[in-house]
Amino acid sequence: MKVIHKIAWAIILFLGSFCLTDCNGKGSLPVNATQYDFEVKHYDQYYEINPDINIFKSKQKIVLINISKTQTDKVVFSFHPNLVIDQILLKDTVDRQIKVKNKKLIGTRKWSDLNEKDFSIFEIQVFENIKPNQQIVFFIDYHLRPEAFADAPKNNIWLLTVTPKASYAIGPVTGNNPIFGRNVTAPFELTIKYPEGNLSCVPGQLISSKKDSGYVIDKYSSKISNIPTFSCAPYKKIVRKKGDVAVEFYMYPRQKYREEMIDYTFKVVNLYFNVFGNNGTSTYRFGTVGKINATHHGGENKGNAIYLPDLVTKNYIESEEGKGIFKFYLNHEIFHNWNLFYVQWSGKLYEWFGEGGANFIAAWAFEQLQGEEVGGVARKYFMEQFSQGKGYNSPKTLEDVKKSGPTERALIYGYGALVWEQLRQKLGDEAFFAGLGNFFKQNGFKDVTYRNFLENLQAETTVNVESYLKQWIKENAKIKLSVDDVEIQKKNGFYQTDIEISVSSDENYELFTSIGYKTASQTRLQTVPVHVSVKGNHRFTLNTEQRPVYIQLDPYFKVPRINLDNCEWFSK
Repeated sequence: MKVIHKIAWAIILFLGSFCLTDCNGKGSLPVNATQYDFEVKHYDQYYEINPDINIFKSKQKIVLINISKTQTDKVVFSFHPNLVIDQILLKDTVDRQIKVKNKKLIGTRKWSDLNEKDFSIFEIQVFENIKPNQQIVFFIDYHLRPEAFADAPKNNIWLLTVTPKASYAIGPVTGNNPIFGRNVTAPFELTIKYPEGNLSCVPGQLISSKKDSGYVIDKYSSKISNIPTFSCAPYKKIVRKKGDVAVEFYMYPRQKYREEMIDYTFKVVNLYFNVFGNNGTSTYRFGTVGKINATHHGGENKGNAIYLPDLVTKNYIESEEGKGIFKFYLNHEIFHNWNLFYVQWSGKLYEWFGEGGANFIAAWAFEQLQGEEVGGVARKYFMEQFSQGKGYNSPKTLEDVKKSGPTERALIYGYGALVWEQLRQKLGDEAFFAGLGNFFKQNGFKDVTYRNFLENLQAETTVNVESYLKQWIKENAKIKLSVDDVEIQKKNGFYQTDIEISVSSDENYELFTSIGYKTASQTRLQTVPVHVSVKGNHRFTLNTEQRPVYIQLDPYFKVPRINLDNCEWFSK
């Protein structure tokens, strides 16, 4: 139990800081739609990095489409304030230059609570109108201001960082590319040039790598929608391959690792492959970002490249808490290869499917690989995040909530994961995972919605899935559970234990959980299922050969309740 509680502490640290920016760039970026009329269709990017001599520059070709319903003569974009624009050029798709009437700075904005500075907002006015659905090509060359080069990586991994020890731009609004609108994801080709002695870690497929006069030039390609991100450092590279899957760790020279970290990664990947099918990812990269001995947790998934701070792997070596953090990150982040990149979910319940779903699967993976108790520990902290973060007070419901603040994040990550768990309990494991697995297998690299998801689950069960989910997604439940009374008497050589529980809630919810108990001779919790459909008091009876000394309601934390107390009974 001591190990379990240490892992629990690790997970709560993880949940308190995880994914503070939108993990794939859709849905949560606050945009003035009248200004931001364009969406990215494709990126073609070139970076040259040599911090020793203050070089960080980029040339980018970005295909845009006017997604507004009206024509416009303006292109508006946000840009990192530490970057200096050297040239901007606009062309149409047949390589004809679009003449520019005016370029100006029209204001600033803060894209995220993690940004160091407000981003600059530029407006480019052209002589001709750009029609709805018309594509144009945006060319930009820029470089980093000399004073923005640093001696050491920053603690906050989401900030644009260029140093001799590690350079990276991994967040959706880190600033390595101009931001035109809500959706900053698109297929891309990315070429990165950096000094020999370093390595690059970039999402997508490595197309080519060559050396040129003391530099290495790597070219990557991503055919699926993604955010062009990169890290570059004097990494040591650890590569392992099992079957058709390779795992690559890009670690700082001073970092330590254990082979069991890589072994666990393969276990998670294989578990997901077996249940959800082959998602087309054959190489999983894990790149360290941030400074050595970092104090800030975090993580960013960009398809087959997952970026983690030094603290995650450092703690794995030093403590059981660290092992819990590391494993939870892997469980959660690797699943994003299915629910964010393999299928492209849009519309309502986007955050529930993405982040709530990844938290739910992370706890389920713990159950499969380490036992039900460890999965319950993870769900306990989803519940704690929901309760202490007051996710139930969010003015938005799971249907349309975005990551706009801590209350909303508590609803998404905490409540959302537990709603998934209740759905699993309602359908049963066989039907639930068959439906979820078929959903992924049938919709690989396709645009999907809530309707597609429902259809696959519904095909495996007689339960009305949509009707059951309505109670959770259209309102934020405020449920309290408690053990109100326990009476024990001996009858016919057995102990009859009558347990009265209370369900307090704003309305009736169909709930699935269990009652756990221990007798004097037991060290492990025994459970019996509990299923209630109405609020109020309910009575359950246990018959055991020995007298119970401990009883716990909802011991594996499956109900999205707002209380963590009053659910335990101890023999006097």
